[in-house]
Amino acid sequence: MSAGSATPPDGGANSASNQPLGQQLGEFERIEKLLRPLATDPASLNLQDDTAILSLPPGKRLVATMDTLVADVHFLASAPPDSIGAKLLRVNYSDLAAMGAEPYGFLLALSLPKELGAGWLASFVQGLQEDQLAFGGVLLGGDSTSNPGPFSLSKPALGTVPIDRA
Repeated sequence: MSAGSATPPDGGANSASNQPLGQQLGEFERIEKLLRPLATDPASLNLQDDTAILSLPPGKRLVATMDTLVADVHFLASAPPDSIGAKLLRVNYSDLAAMGAEPYGFLLALSLPKELGAGWLASFVQGLQEDQLAFGGVLLGGDSTSNPGPFSLSKPALGTVPIDRA
């Protein structure tokens, strides 16, 4: 998918967007169909695990940051899902930029109510993917759970910076 593309990662199949996420896609289907396209670095282990194995380039240090966003606290739950995905990426990447770091990758923890449709998640992932393509970094791993609400999203982000700059 190229930056600026209007086609969501689900190929535009939003007819089921009002079906509960749990009935639409299971955890492993969500990973395979929606999140795996964001995991383009071998460090992600193809999202077969909740972990990643990182190798830093010579002369670089790791910079880590994390933010959690909670619906109706940090963003309106009714906001467009792609804008929520973009905001989640940008709040962490601005922390990396403040340290002079280049984005390396991110982990993603989603705790979503079952009533959010698969179309919502596809749009959220589209927002993440568009900004990932624009700013760099890749999905390295994470976790996905259901909850009764409100939903929350956490994203640790990792960057690299030359040893003499941090």
